[in-house]
Amino acid sequence: MKRPELRLFLSLVAFSAVLLLLAACASIDPLNRRRDFKDIQREFAQSLRWGKIDQASEQVVPAMREDFRSLQPQLADFRLTDYEILSVDLADDLRKATVSVRFRGYGLSLPVERSVVVTENWSRDAQTGKWLVALDLARMRSMLKGAETGGDVPVPAKAAPR
Repeated sequence: MKRPELRLFLSLVAFSAVLLLLAACASIDPLNRRRDFKDIQREFAQSLRWGKIDQASEQVVPAMREDFRSLQPQLADFRLTDYEILSVDLADDLRKATVSVRFRGYGLSLPVERSVVVTENWSRDAQTGKWLVALDLARMRSMLKGAETGGDVPVPAKAAPR
């Protein structure tokens, strides 16, 4: 190779290396926000599963918090037995996320398992940076009241998996 061609080739290689390095850095999450979100979302689902409404309500957007807490009496006669995270769509800027969760449970007075898929819309509070969720409380209430929702068919508790 002639000297000018070699210089051009080396410049292209160096430029490609810089682009590759920048692309790799863009995918790195130095503050572990992805893991932070997954932990927060799991904590919310577990609090709800174990009937810790007051604890879970701290992660609910303020505009929905009291309505969410009103689920407490209905949960007194209902046991959430499991939850399954069906999908997580975390925005590239790590400030919003949409999560689909299937909750399963049964009423103490009627041992028939029910399930419902709830969409959780998460966002980071602009002032505190804390993850907060808005969710479809009507779907949760319909399951708690024993209504069939989302096309799910009630399954006798003894035949349910797990």
